[in-house]
Amino acid sequence: MKKTKLDANFIWGVSCSAYQIEGAESEDGRDDSILDSKFTKGKVLGDMNGKIACDHYHRYKEDIALLKELGIKNYRFSISWTRIFRDGIGEVNLKGVEFYKDLVNRLIAADITPWVTLFHWDLPYKLYEKGGYLNPEISDWFAIYAKSIVDIFGEKVNNYIIMNEPQCIVEEGHFMGTQAPFLQLSRKETFTVAHNLLLCMGKAEKAMRKTAKHKLNIGIAPCITPMMPMREEDAELALKYNFSPSGDFWDGCYFTDAVIKGEFTDEYKKWFEKYDYYPSENDMKIIKSKLDFFCANLYRGFYIEKTVDGIKRKPVTPTDDFSAMDWAVTPEAVDYLIRYYYDRYKMPIILSENGVALSEWKTLEGDIPDDMRIDYMKRHIERVKKMAEKYPVKGYFYWSFTDNFEWAYGYSKRFGLVYVDYKTLERIPKKSAYWYKKVTETNGEDLSNN
Repeated sequence: MKKTKLDANFIWGVSCSAYQIEGAESEDGRDDSILDSKFTKGKVLGDMNGKIACDHYHRYKEDIALLKELGIKNYRFSISWTRIFRDGIGEVNLKGVEFYKDLVNRLIAADITPWVTLFHWDLPYKLYEKGGYLNPEISDWFAIYAKSIVDIFGEKVNNYIIMNEPQCIVEEGHFMGTQAPFLQLSRKETFTVAHNLLLCMGKAEKAMRKTAKHKLNIGIAPCITPMMPMREEDAELALKYNFSPSGDFWDGCYFTDAVIKGEFTDEYKKWFEKYDYYPSENDMKIIKSKLDFFCANLYRGFYIEKTVDGIKRKPVTPTDDFSAMDWAVTPEAVDYLIRYYYDRYKMPIILSENGVALSEWKTLEGDIPDDMRIDYMKRHIERVKKMAEKYPVKGYFYWSFTDNFEWAYGYSKRFGLVYVDYKTLERIPKKSAYWYKKVTETNGEDLSNN
């Protein structure tokens, strides 16, 4: 049997985000974001918050040393907007600039390539008070911020992800009210939010390329949950439903069609009419962007089938395997994501997040055995390798490097390769961290459990 080999330049990495790990909520000139503890009280399990989180802000040198020890060559992290601009706009906070510049310099010195996410949900609170994503000026503010980050890092950073999971911002943050800023807007109002997010991305991409004096690699990172066919006869149905409006913004293609292709399908336009949403030709020109890769955050897929009663997703059954998030474990979703989205966009693909939360603890011996995480990663990486035979799959980032503040769940869910003792803030690499080191050192050749 032929052994699958990945390209020698395949990108192996880990991901994280600022608010989930940094802590230091009010230190060194950082002002409030909508994620901060004073605004999330009563909204998060046990009123947990990110005031301290993993204390990465004070322990980043230790974390970089651990990244190096574990053989991590690519590190995706996000910038806290209010560490750079206290008010979201205006005067630059030099202390914040100093922190991120030193982080990047130390990563490079450790032979670790930085991947910068500009925005991972932490909207400056003062911009929220000005209307936030409902204010059309938000895209200009965001473009200024994006340009500033490129200016700050210069040639030290080549790889940027403009925005993480815009679907979550719209649906969870502004319609369902389960994430910051915890709004329950009308569906029509969410169109304004979604449209302004598109303008944020389009204006940012153009501002970044205009200011950069070197080549940038730019992408966005939607969360993709592929619809998969229950049976062979459902294949056409599944393909259609991956790129059709479902009555909300969870579909990845609302954002990606607009940003990559600069257009919407006729099906989407019919949905738009229901809410009197008619994006102008000029806006679509701004939104359309030159992206260098298609990023996707993948955690699970859904099965879909046609029945006598109509079309439905596969019901949850006792036979399904689930993570601690109650998400079905579906490594086969890798196949459908890569095939569907490459066929649509013809762009190199990077899995910018893939990970699993488990119920785990430190044993009396002081270690954290997480064999199920190894199994989860192995199943997904095997699929990545197989799909890379036919498609330009360029990278895989595990979410996350360390355990962290997991939004509405606080610290009750652990995704990390590295265990964080939240009482002492001690970092302890899990069994999976050493397994992943072996995988990356062999470029995916050795996936054994030894």
